[in-house]
Parts: sequence; C-alpha cells; structure tokens
Amino acid sequence: MQPPDKAQLLLEVPLFRQLDAQALALLQNMIRVRRYRARRIVYNQGDASDALFVVVSGYVKSGRLGTIGRVQLTTVCGPGEIVGEMSLLDGGRRGSTVTVLEDAELLVISREVMSRLLESSPMLARTLLQLTARRFRSLTDRFDSVSSMAVSERLAGALYALAKKYGRAGAANEVAIPIRLSQQDLGSLIGTSRETVNKMLRSWADRRLIRQDAGRVIICNLDAFGRFSEDGSRSASDGQDEAELACQTRDTATTLPESGTWERAKEVHEEIRTTRGADDDQRWREHGRASGRRGG
Repeated sequence: MQPPDKAQLLLEVPLFRQLDAQALALLQNMIRVRRYRARRIVYNQGDASDALFVVVSGYVKSGRLGTIGRVQLTTVCGPGEIVGEMSLLDGGRRGSTVTVLEDAELLVISREVMSRLLESSPMLARTLLQLTARRFRSLTDRFDSVSSMAVSERLAGALYALAKKYGRAGAANEVAIPIRLSQQDLGSLIGTSRETVNKMLRSWADRRLIRQDAGRVIICNLDAFGRFSEDGSRSASDGQDEAELACQTRDTATTLPESGTWERAKEVHEEIRTTRGADDDQRWREHGRASGRRGG
C-alpha cells in the first residue's frame, strides 16, 4: 500500500492551512498516521493526554460517562476535524471516550510537537482556541435545548445539522447522512431514549420525511426539514406537530397553489394545536378527579 502524502493530508485540515511551508515540512515529519476499524476505541475517558488526533477519513464519536453510569454522546467528528484538543490545552486527563463509527484514518500529533507549534505560531494558537470555544458553545446550546425544546425538535435539529455538515446530495433534494449512528447514539446525542428515537424515526418514515438505508438516515427533503430545525424559538409544547408540519410543507405544495402553501400549512398547524390543547385539558381534568379520589 502506498504511504499517504502527509503534506497533502495536513493541507486538508483547516487548522493547519495557515502554516507556512517550513512549519508544514517540519510537522509532516513528526506526525503518524493510524488506521482504525469501526467500533475501535481511540482513547478512553481518564487516559493520560499525550496526543492530538485529526480525522482524515471516516467518523468518530466522543462520549462521556456520567455519574449515574449513563454515556452522554457529546460530539461527532468527520474529515478535517480534530479530537482531543481540550486535554491538550489544559494538561488534564481525557474527559471522554472516543470511538470509531466508520473505518477511519487519523493523524496523530504528539503533545510535545503540538506545544512547540502553538508557541511558534500565535495564529495557530488563536485558531485552536476559537475552535474549542465554538465546540463548547455548541455543547452549551445543545444542553440548553434539552430543557427548552421538544424531543422532536431536538432530533430534527440534530439530523439537519449532521446532513448540512456531512450530507451527500442525492436525487430530488434527498440528502444522505453518511454516518451509521445507532438509535441509542441519536438518543444519547439529544438526551432521550432509544425507544423514543425509534418511534419518531418510524413516524417520519411513514410520512416520507426520511427513509433509512443500511443503518443510515436519508432526509427526503432537506429544505423542508430545515424550516423546522432552524426555528428553535417555537414553544416546546408544539414542537412535535410543528416538526412534522414543517417537513411536510413541500409535499403540501404539490396540491395547493404556490402562494397559499405556507398559509394553509399554518392553518393546519393551528387545527392540530387546538385539538391537542383540548386533549390536554381533558387529561388534566381526569388527573384532578383521580387526585381528589386519592385525597378522600
């Protein structure tokens, strides 16, 4: 097998594109290339931090084991993205476990080499800090969404983000997410159970919003799907119905005049919300009667 061109690999990583020719030449002689099969562990939570990893091909996931013994999936990384930067910056032990999702090729840059690079290139140090800050901000926003958004909103948003970032375009506005994320992974990513994810994916597949092929999710109409996922300001109580409604808007356009499509969609949503509100009132009344009986 022909050895990889390390210089070319480095140029494909946004973090290193600003390095001059001399720094690139030095770096390519000090990095290693490792290949991992799917489901292999790159490093474990609690391991000593001795290197930075750069994804060249394939995909990896980062998950953290919480105090109650449940793994919380924090990030998914693909080609050109770095893994393990936090421990590299603060010198602490690994804060998560990184596992390979698809057969992957990673660049390995030792802590010593990366430290020298950061000292000699303030621009590189600044870029790394910006990247770390953006990743932390994204995590904060996602954790906030757990309490402020409906599960359907969170799942639609996660799928839309993965499709926009890594998706491969197909026919008729279809976009395939090329990563085999299990339903357990998706649930962990958005803070819900595998059973809930399974129910929503089946429901959306029945409505032809998505389809699944060999463990991968294909969004049938990315534009329509995105109209919901980008509107995170909607109330959590209406989230599930609005997710389905927004994703169906493009289908509705085939039977309604173009000028009235969105207006009619909003009317349909209002009908759904009114019906759902009546059902909720009925449930609360029944709950109140049951509570009264228990109290007596």
